[in-house]
Amino acid sequence: MMNEENEKKLTIQQLKKSNNIAELLDEEELAEIGLQVFKGYEIDEASRSEWKQTIDQAMDIAKQVMSKKSFPWENASNIKFPLIAQASIDYASRTMPEVIQNGKVVKATVIGKDADNKKYQRANRISKFMSYQLIEQSMGWEDGTDMLLQVLPVLGTVFKKTYYDELEKYNCSEMCVPDKIIINYDTQSIEKAQRITHLITLYDNDIIQRQRAKLFVDCDVCLLEGVDQEDADSGKEFLEQHTYLDLDGDGYKEPYIVTIHKQSKQVMRIVNRFKKIQKTKDGQILTISPETYFTDFHFIRSPDGGYYSMGFGSLLLPINKAINTLINQLIDSGTLNNMQGGLIGRGLRMKNGTIRFKMGEWQVLDAATGDDLHKNIFPWPTKEPSSTLYSLLGLLMQVGKDLSSTTDVLAGKQDPQNVSSGSIAQLVEQGTKVFVAINKRLYRSLKKEYRKLYDLNSKYLTQDEYMSVMDEEGINVKEDFASEGLDVIPVADPTVSTETQRIARAGSLQQLRTADPRETDRLFLEAMQLDADVIEKLLPEQDPNAPPPPEAQKLMAEVAMLQAQVANLSAQATLAAEQNRLEQMKFQQEMQESDARINEAVARAWKMQQDALNNIKKLSIVEAKMSSEQEMKALDLINKVDNEQAKTMIEAQRNQQDYEVAVKGLENDKNRRTSDKSS
Repeated sequence: MMNEENEKKLTIQQLKKSNNIAELLDEEELAEIGLQVFKGYEIDEASRSEWKQTIDQAMDIAKQVMSKKSFPWENASNIKFPLIAQASIDYASRTMPEVIQNGKVVKATVIGKDADNKKYQRANRISKFMSYQLIEQSMGWEDGTDMLLQVLPVLGTVFKKTYYDELEKYNCSEMCVPDKIIINYDTQSIEKAQRITHLITLYDNDIIQRQRAKLFVDCDVCLLEGVDQEDADSGKEFLEQHTYLDLDGDGYKEPYIVTIHKQSKQVMRIVNRFKKIQKTKDGQILTISPETYFTDFHFIRSPDGGYYSMGFGSLLLPINKAINTLINQLIDSGTLNNMQGGLIGRGLRMKNGTIRFKMGEWQVLDAATGDDLHKNIFPWPTKEPSSTLYSLLGLLMQVGKDLSSTTDVLAGKQDPQNVSSGSIAQLVEQGTKVFVAINKRLYRSLKKEYRKLYDLNSKYLTQDEYMSVMDEEGINVKEDFASEGLDVIPVADPTVSTETQRIARAGSLQQLRTADPRETDRLFLEAMQLDADVIEKLLPEQDPNAPPPPEAQKLMAEVAMLQAQVANLSAQATLAAEQNRLEQMKFQQEMQESDARINEAVARAWKMQQDALNNIKKLSIVEAKMSSEQEMKALDLINKVDNEQAKTMIEAQRNQQDYEVAVKGLENDKNRRTSDKSS
């Protein structure tokens, strides 16, 4: 598969580092790849054959290609009405001033927060540099864009190829016509296309230059056959196909650019177009994002869903053909009627032989004059051009103009009589609305192109080149062209199609009281498409130390007088307000004193009420106390009575006991005496 030095499979690292992978492959594999590329090219070319046939016819009409006709006679009228060409010219003339405005092409916008205003300053530098890069450095970019805007409305699809030229060492973005960019008609988008083939023409010096730069494999240039073998300097056709191949043998096809010689199918170069590689946890390739070199521009999307879009060429082709036929028929009819011819009877005396007639020719005869000659001559019964055909021609022309929006108003030919400027502006606005969707497609495509150029600058632009253009200290090309924080977009506005609309919008901004007058004046001058130098002269940088002009001084004096009057009125208003404030304070103080007196009276009343309640409580307590004392006294009295009674009973019991003891003693004495007596 490879050279003897390296017989293993190619690795992703080898494929990334190689400047020409074709040098790592053997002849058999290169031959197989060449056939695969050529076969894919033929398949894609066949898929768009019907579309290509249509645009070829439309381009012939747009280019006013002259051809001879032999019917109804030799060199009959064959005029091609420039309906498609006029629509293309009108669109380009309206759009080109919007794409390039005052030397500006690119505008950078800030993404996210910008507290320190650094992103804004960076955006201004990016806008200035990329606009200079496209208009001044890339000399062919402006011409290519002009051609794009002329071709796009005719063919419907045009391409831009944005890449880094390894020979010239600069970024370029070149316009490519669609017949040189072959994509399968069933492709949904250019980002998902499996093959994009660019048909390029190189001369011997171009091939040798690439070989010596190690971009092409070494081969004998003379063996590569050219288009015209009789011309030694004829160009040779090559197919540069952006495709997918599995060169590392893992089953996943990687994105590459393969360049082959069309006639011999010899592979001249294979180079990767890896942008970002994602791998699985075990190290296998999950996906490879490809670098996209081409940006597609579409006019009107095809109703059948095909990739190639419609332009005025395919849209107006049937109408333009019908207009051509009617015009030629009217001219032929007028020619036939003007030139006349006819038949001559046998009664005339003339030389023997065959009589041949040509348009507008009468034969000279030897015949009698008068009535006999008149009877023997019969002119062809021709008629003047038909008014019906002329009316039909006018109808088709009007339909074509309406379809292409090339009306008299948009062309500046509307009769202004009894029509106000506001009405004309509304007619222009309505007429250009049909182009808003088309301009938005153009806007999106330009944004993609500028983003590709921005990414190329981040990879290849050097600090010295950047500094030489910007001439500003402290800037860094890598920081300015970082991938975060900014987005690059066209300076064009897709919703504005005319200079009148731009000026009207800028004039409306000048009416805003909160807007900066200097900035709104700048926007207004830019809307008028004035050069940057003229704008700087009209709006020079203000010197803070320079005295103001007399008009400004007068205005400042008037402003100062007005300010003094305003200050006086303000002082009077302040004094009146102070007096009102003092009166309000006095009134508030009186109100506070009144409130204090009221609060004091309320407090006294509340205190009296509380005192009354306390007295009532005291009386209740006294009553309760007196009642309690009486009860205590009664209890004491009862206790005393009870005690006295108890004492009395105790004494009575004691007396009873004493009595009984005394009686018993007496009885004992009696008994003892009795006993004593008896004894």
